[in-house]
Amino acid sequence: MIAPTELENLLASSANRDPVELIEEIAQIARTIGEDACDALLASNPELLKYAPALTQANRQRVQKQETEETERMLQHRLNGPVVLGALLGKSGRRDYDRVSDIFQNIDFNNCSRLVMVGCGPSPVSIFQIHDRTEIPDILAIDVAPAAIGKVRALIEHFGLSRIRAEVCDGREFDYRSAGIVVVANMVSPKAAVVSQIADTAPIAVQIAVRDPYGLGVLWAESAERTLDPRLEVIGKGHPGLSLSRDVYIKRRIQEC
Repeated sequence: MIAPTELENLLASSANRDPVELIEEIAQIARTIGEDACDALLASNPELLKYAPALTQANRQRVQKQETEETERMLQHRLNGPVVLGALLGKSGRRDYDRVSDIFQNIDFNNCSRLVMVGCGPSPVSIFQIHDRTEIPDILAIDVAPAAIGKVRALIEHFGLSRIRAEVCDGREFDYRSAGIVVVANMVSPKAAVVSQIADTAPIAVQIAVRDPYGLGVLWAESAERTLDPRLEVIGKGHPGLSLSRDVYIKRRIQEC
């Protein structure tokens, strides 16, 4: 078991560390000791949570850099005919793309006419996977960052992805009334408020997949599950990921008469 002081020393070094190396080192520690031990460590040492803002920023820098580079690399491809987006990804992007496969065992894509992804980022691999494997006619990517939406729009135009749209929008303000499926990315904030907005405006039968942190992953991403809107319930979870996150599948609670 790692000592709290040892972990705190590592967390305190966040300002002077490469974000990729820092997050990977923390994630490796977490994978070594296990999720339950991580939860116990944070529960008994709540002062460690003071490092969450710095680690959240470090993780955001890490992901944005990787995704921007992935998008720029994809834009170098010149293709004729139908495109399989997953086939164009590099090693890191392909790993994340393959991880999304969980969703097809937990979400029913049949008869879905509109899917919304909140917090798509510049390289939305969840959307790539869904585009490759379904015929959903309206796949909408939203993000608060204009630069991220600009990258997604460049991909849409470059590859002629007529079923995908991208808009600058805050997930807390979006109207989900016509969405059959909503996917929420791990870095979305405030995540609980976004999920509540989905409950406020989406159809009764909406299916929700939220990328949520576990263990030490709560140090750099918000958890929707821990503060879940009481109108909703968790019905399943996907496989753990290397960056200490997994998909959490949510639906409305059945209301008793």
